[in-house]
Amino acid sequence: MKKILGDTLWLCIDSFVCNPPAEQQIFLHHDTLDQIRMTTENTQIRFLILTLCSEHGFDKSFLANIEKLLQEIKIQSPYVEIFMIMNSWFRPVLSDQFAKNKNIKEVLYLDFFMIRVWYYLAIKQISSIAPSWKTSNKKILFLTGQPSRSHRIRLLYKILQTALSDSLEWSLTIPDKIKFQECRKLLDDISDDEFSDLVNKQKSPDGNKIIGGGGIPYYGDDLYDTALFQIISETDFDRLYFDTPWITEKTWLPIINRRPFIIAGDFYTLDHLEDMGFNTFREFLPVSNYDNPDRAEFLEYGSSAKRRGPIVTQTQKKQWKIFYSEMKDPDWPEDLSFDDASNSSEETLTDLMQHYVPPIELISDIRLDAIVENALFWKENLKQYHVEIARQVEENHLRFMCLAEENFTNLIRFVEKHNICFDIDIFFA
Repeated sequence: MKKILGDTLWLCIDSFVCNPPAEQQIFLHHDTLDQIRMTTENTQIRFLILTLCSEHGFDKSFLANIEKLLQEIKIQSPYVEIFMIMNSWFRPVLSDQFAKNKNIKEVLYLDFFMIRVWYYLAIKQISSIAPSWKTSNKKILFLTGQPSRSHRIRLLYKILQTALSDSLEWSLTIPDKIKFQECRKLLDDISDDEFSDLVNKQKSPDGNKIIGGGGIPYYGDDLYDTALFQIISETDFDRLYFDTPWITEKTWLPIINRRPFIIAGDFYTLDHLEDMGFNTFREFLPVSNYDNPDRAEFLEYGSSAKRRGPIVTQTQKKQWKIFYSEMKDPDWPEDLSFDDASNSSEETLTDLMQHYVPPIELISDIRLDAIVENALFWKENLKQYHVEIARQVEENHLRFMCLAEENFTNLIRFVEKHNICFDIDIFFA
């Protein structure tokens, strides 16, 4: 999407990171150049702002494609100065490579979703912000987007099979024909009738009319005000691409609205939020490390795991041999197999399991079960921590406001420094 403000062309290139097939990447490349050429031929454009804010992930050709695009823009429009505004997620992932590019005058990294939530709710007041957290609340929120992910339709099904269902307010877009089949595969352990019943429970095709696209607006001023806590379904769940988790408005909405939360998201999301200065409430949960695949007590000895029996598969046994040969310590037994591990000393086994991680696809369901277990515990016990919870949700709200205003200030300073024509409503459009 392109926007022209005075002598500045704003061009969104988020589609470049969505891993399209090669033919589509070529089309995107040429289409972008054509848009720039036609604009600069018909308008006195001095600045080109390339924005990459609302999508994440890319393949190995991404950097090469962007480098080629920048080179061709400079050949085509040599007097136009190029800037980039990128989601802060990209900075550690790309090792700041764009900031070193000779064709870019400056790169600005922003937490795009954080600023957007802050601006729409705190400044424009499109939807109201819950003023406090109440222990009298009973509602549990589970607001999702596209259903065809295990931490959406499968997690919803698991939740609805428990005592949580009576308190749950949920949204889930009814899948189209393609998504319907993808969703069915995620619940292949239930019957066709059970699956149809789940899909038909939805009140409308657009997510029960609870929340708008991009999370804002949400309908009804009491959506958050009457919620006890929220189960967050973030963008990704069982994909471990990068060290930095992808965090969107799905997480910032309960934080600005002073709600405690349990996150179904990227691995290590809780660690990342804590590094940013937020409380993650895991000290109040029975399975506190539910988003961390490296903790042996969760994978092998956690309460959810015990109910499921031994978490050992043929795939793991094969991987164990590779793992053991690479990790082998002189004090460990010779040729220790997974089956023999129980006969080794407790010290040796503990040392081994601190490092062994089963394949990610094998622990997805265990993590879902841990989230359900945590939510069930909170339904009955969260109020006993009300003093500490009330303090922590307020701290989170204030921390969010501080970071969002800091991000916004950096954006304004950036455009003012370079005399760039700017309209924040168009920027978020």
